[in-house]
Parts: sequence; C-alpha cells; structure tokens
Amino acid sequence: MPGAKGCYAVPVVLVRSSAYEVGTGKSWTPDIALGCGDVCERYAYMKAPNVPQAPPTIAFASATGPNGAVYRGPVCSRAQAVAFRAAGNDIVVCDGSTANNRRLAREIEESVAGAGNVKEDPPHVIAAGPNALPHFQPMTRPPAGHCFFETNTQKAKSCDT
Repeated sequence: MPGAKGCYAVPVVLVRSSAYEVGTGKSWTPDIALGCGDVCERYAYMKAPNVPQAPPTIAFASATGPNGAVYRGPVCSRAQAVAFRAAGNDIVVCDGSTANNRRLAREIEESVAGAGNVKEDPPHVIAAGPNALPHFQPMTRPPAGHCFFETNTQKAKSCDT
C-alpha cells in the first residue's frame, strides 16, 4: 500500500526500539514506521543491528531420554569433552547459534575420531523420536557415543525437567 514519499505498508515485527520487516533485514524506528513522513525513506533500508551471539557451551549428555530427547548434564571444558567422548560417552554443544554449535561439535568429534573420520547425522526422528538432535559421530567405530548439538529450534532437555 503506497504511503507518503514512496513508503509502503509491510508486515513488521517490533523488537525493542525498532520495527523489522518480516523476511528482510529492513528496519525502521516505530514512530517512523507508523507515521511515515519525510524521514521514512532514509530509514527504510537500514540493516537490522547485529546482535552478538552467545558462545556455545559444552555439557555432558545422556541420550537415553524418551522420544529421543538428549538430556543436558553439567557444563564441561573442551578438554573434558574430548576425554569424555573418547571414552564412548555423549556430549551436547548448547546455547550458541546453530552454526557455532555445529562447528564446535565437529571440532570436538574430529579431536576424538580424527579429521576425515567424522560424519554428521540429522536427528533420528523415526528411530529415536521427535526430540532427537543432530550430531556428529565417527564413520568407523570406536568410540561409541555422539557429539550432539542444539539448533535454533531443537534443544537439549535439562536434567531437572
């Protein structure tokens, strides 16, 4: 719908002090988005602010939950995670972005199984259940176990839930 000075109405999501056009990186301040006017064109194509991602954390894990759930245990260091994986146990990389979690999970698994001997598997929704997480594992065993990682939509369960 055309507006003043070439502005148009679009679906927006209000996030803190800015309105973001759904599906794009365009943003406006709310008063400009709603009121339009001379400054609307100046703000129409501002990029959404970069929000720093939290660094991933590593936790001991149990993959024995119902419906394929991975249960997150105590937080551990990278060295502890490598030793735990080498012993055939599961770990889960949590709290970061999907890309950062995947990258760290791959690095840990390669530390255990060796570069080139690691494969990424999607969640085993049919075999394990709907709460399964994607993971890395060695192409040739041993060790047993998996290096799970959270995504933006798939999360490990807390041990107390």
